[in-house]
Amino acid sequence: MTKVVHVTSVHVHLDTRIFEKMCKSVRKAGHSVVLIAPHTEDIVIDGISIRGIKSYHNRVMRMLFGTRQAVQRALQENGNIYHFHDPELIPWAWYLHKRGETVIFDMHENLPTAIGTKSWIPRPLRPLLLFTWCRLERFFLKNIPVIFAEHSYCKDYAWVRIHETVLNFPKLDALHGLPSSRGKPLALVYVGGVNRNRGSFFMLDTLKELQSRSITPEFHCVGPATPKHRHEITERIDKLGLGKIHFYGRLPATEAWEIAAQCHIGLALLQPIPNYTDSYPTKMFEYMAMGLPVIVSNFPLYSDIVETYQCGINVDPTNPGDAADAIEWLLGHNNDARAMGNAGKQAAQNDFNWTNEERKLLGFYRRLLADKTT
Repeated sequence: MTKVVHVTSVHVHLDTRIFEKMCKSVRKAGHSVVLIAPHTEDIVIDGISIRGIKSYHNRVMRMLFGTRQAVQRALQENGNIYHFHDPELIPWAWYLHKRGETVIFDMHENLPTAIGTKSWIPRPLRPLLLFTWCRLERFFLKNIPVIFAEHSYCKDYAWVRIHETVLNFPKLDALHGLPSSRGKPLALVYVGGVNRNRGSFFMLDTLKELQSRSITPEFHCVGPATPKHRHEITERIDKLGLGKIHFYGRLPATEAWEIAAQCHIGLALLQPIPNYTDSYPTKMFEYMAMGLPVIVSNFPLYSDIVETYQCGINVDPTNPGDAADAIEWLLGHNNDARAMGNAGKQAAQNDFNWTNEERKLLGFYRRLLADKTT
C-alpha cells in the first residue's frame, strides 16, 4: 500500500482542496494518507491520519519554526510520496528530493505574479523580493515534480520538467441534494476570501446602485476577512446606507454551500489583478454545480466559460452599474435565469468537477512511483 504524506504549515487540517479533495481521493483509492497540518492534536478523520503541528499566525515564526516542525513530523511517517503545499516548504521539498524521496510541490498560486499585490509586503521591498524569489524558486523546483492549480501557470514555469495540472473543481457529491428554496426574497451570494481585491467593496457599491433603482436583494457573504477589513466593511455599509446584508465569516464548506443553495445568483466579481485574471475562481464552478446563474468578472478566462456554456453574465468588475444591470436583467428574466442555472449545472456535471481532476492526481502519483522503480 502506498503511503502519501501531505505537508502544510499554513492550512487548517480540513482545507477543502488538500483534505476534502486530495487526501480523501487518495484514501478512497486504497492508499494510506497522512496529513501534517496545524492542529491541536493527532486525530483520525475518515481514515486519514492528521498529525497536528503548532499554528503560527506570525509569518516569520511560521517560516522559521512551523516548516521545520512540519517536515520533522513528515519524516517520521516514512512515506512513499511527500506532497508539499506551501511556498515556504519548497527548500524542504528540495532537501527531501536530494535524499532520494519522491516529492511533489503543489503550486496553489503563481507567487511571482502575486507578490506585487500582497498587502503584507511593503511596496519598496516587492521588486527585490520578486527578483530573489524567482531565482530561488527556479533553483529549488527545477527537478522536482510540480502540480499546477491552474493551466496558466505552465507558461510561466516552462522550465519545470515534470508537472501535472490539477484544477480545484468542486466535488459534485457534496453539492448535490442541498436544500433549495429559491423563492422570495431575492438573494445574492458570494463565497470565498473577503477583501478588496476579491471584490468586497465593489459588491457593496453594486448593492448601492441597485438600491438607487429600488431593488434591495439580500446579500449573503461567506468567507474569512481580517478584523481590520471587517471593520472597513461595516463602515462602508453604514456610509452607503445598505441593509439586508449578512456576513458569516469563515464557515465549514458544507455550511457555506447550504447558504449558497438558498440564493438566486452567485457572484465572482474579482478585481483585475494578475493572479485572478489568469486563475479560475472555484466559487464560480460551485455556483454552477448548485444550479445558480453566475455573474462574474469579464476576464477572458471567465468569459469563455460563461459564453460557451451560457451559464451567466460577465461584467466589468470596476463598474458597479454594469454589475447592477446584469442582476436587474436576471431578475426580470426568470426563465432565462433558470436556463442559465441548469446549463451551468450540466456543464459542472460533464466538465468542471473533481472526478476528472482526481484521475489526473492519482495518475501522476502512479507515474512518479513507476519512474522510481525503473
